[in-house]
Amino acid sequence: MPSRFFRQSIVYYIIIDYNEHNVSRLLGGSSMMRILAIGNSFSQDATTFLEPIARSAGLDWLVRNAFIGGCSLERHWENVRNGEVVYEYQENGEALKMVSIDQALLAEPWDWITLQQVSHHAGLPETYEPYLSELIRYIQKMVPGASIAFHQTWAYEFDSDHGGFALYQRDRKLMFREIKRTVDAMAKRHRLPVIPVGSTIERLRTFPEFDPQRGGSRLTRDGFHLSYDYGRYAAGLVWFSFFGKTPLSMVSFTPSCCDGHLCEMVRNSLLE
Repeated sequence: MPSRFFRQSIVYYIIIDYNEHNVSRLLGGSSMMRILAIGNSFSQDATTFLEPIARSAGLDWLVRNAFIGGCSLERHWENVRNGEVVYEYQENGEALKMVSIDQALLAEPWDWITLQQVSHHAGLPETYEPYLSELIRYIQKMVPGASIAFHQTWAYEFDSDHGGFALYQRDRKLMFREIKRTVDAMAKRHRLPVIPVGSTIERLRTFPEFDPQRGGSRLTRDGFHLSYDYGRYAAGLVWFSFFGKTPLSMVSFTPSCCDGHLCEMVRNSLLE
């Protein structure tokens, strides 16, 4: 009769052959977190600082962004159907190569995959379906071991000249309310957790230091994309807090272009 050790070895071999990545983590092997964002320039903003933020806290994360500027859920689904190589596969906001959505999904044994709606449609529930449902089903089929999260994007600046701002009467607070309401409803429907970047940006805008109408810094660089300094840093910290179990107090990374006091204010805002 085979020994107990031999029987356990056989079991481990079968499991590892079935899912080497997950078992490696289970048995204390690789601790790397792998995150893929399927998005656009707003996920580029959110992920640019995420790897260095995690690294400064002693964590080994691999973060990639499948990027097409202004890409909606509808277009992502069209890209699934036609298989075109139209995405920049980005690391820290910079393109590594061009890929199809299938190539991005199969590039790594992803732990998390994020979805989002294009910014000007983020608060319009009629723009989400059937595309969100189809994308979720496809991701679950292609990468069954990955969890899916939804990235809540932010409202435009009060004086933004983005054409889509008219959909919200050029009212920043109205746009934020509609984004939050819509994302919460879609996340509940599909049982997805939400990465609340939009809520954090809106809260920071209540501080004089980040309110341009009171002489503070803008959190956007052009009225809708996040600023290269505090806006992107805030978004990166939100993603870090969402995906990680390590306290923000362990994060030592700050962008070289940022004032330390204001960076601390951004971090502290996430602890409130």
